Amino acid sequence: MEKKCKNPRCQCLFAPDRFNRHHQEYCPKAECKKLRDAIRRKRWRDKKKQDPEYLIQEVKRVQKFRRKPQGKSPRQSKKSVASSGSRQNQAELSEKKLAIHLLELRGCLYQQQMIITGLVAHLLGSDLPELLDTVTPFLQRCRQQGQDIYRLSPVTDLINGIG
Repeated sequence: MEKKCKNPRCQCLFAPDRFNRHHQEYCPKAECKKLRDAIRRKRWRDKKKQDPEYLIQEVKRVQKFRRKPQGKSPRQSKKSVASSGSRQNQAELSEKKLAIHLLELRGCLYQQQMIITGLVAHLLGSDLPELLDTVTPFLQRCRQQGQDIYRLSPVTDLINGIG
């Protein structure tokens, strides 16, 4: 038994699928499938427009989407966006973390400076009164030699992107 396609452009006769024979109204051509799907979507939207609860949920969904920063992929981690709250809070947190890291780095550098100075004083056998006269120029010469070696090193050229 053949049916006539409901697409006004096509209106061809077709043999319906044996499982959907009782309600298949469009032929299996691609153009007719697109029209059928468009009609179904329109019917669904019209039905949902009459539901006030759905409209409220839809407005909330769109507002949430518009508040979300653009350019983020939905596959990216949602943990960082959800935990930070807003961009301002995230900036404040990053500033606090940066300040903490700088304090830790200062402490570390200060400790290294004290250790090197103590080591040099021990190696030179200097006492406290002679320390400033002996150790300070020696440390300045060591620093200068280290800078000279670092400038001539091929590793430095690779790090700086010259090589």
